[in-house]
Amino acid sequence: MSTILDISQSFKDAGARKYGEPPYGPAELSSLKMFAQRTGLDRVIFPGIGKLSLKELCTRFNLDTEKIITGLGAKQTKAEPAQTIREIAQARGMEPQDPV
Repeated sequence: MSTILDISQSFKDAGARKYGEPPYGPAELSSLKMFAQRTGLDRVIFPGIGKLSLKELCTRFNLDTEKIITGLGAKQTKAEPAQTIREIAQARGMEPQDPV
């Protein structure tokens, strides 16, 4: 039995070295909403984010604009690089900080 526990612990340790320690256990099983609430990220506000174009936002956070547009399309959200985040959100009846 201790061999199994040792192997389990070595997997856990290897994951922690590669990805860092989770903020709580088992964080990986939490929904995004629950994760944000438990880590305080639900209170993080990005002032002025709605004024940025999708292209500007992607550039700022080093994201691939075309992949983001494709991902939004998969969620039935039409987006263009020049559109502001506010315009994209409002087309869905949302606010810029709401998750899609």
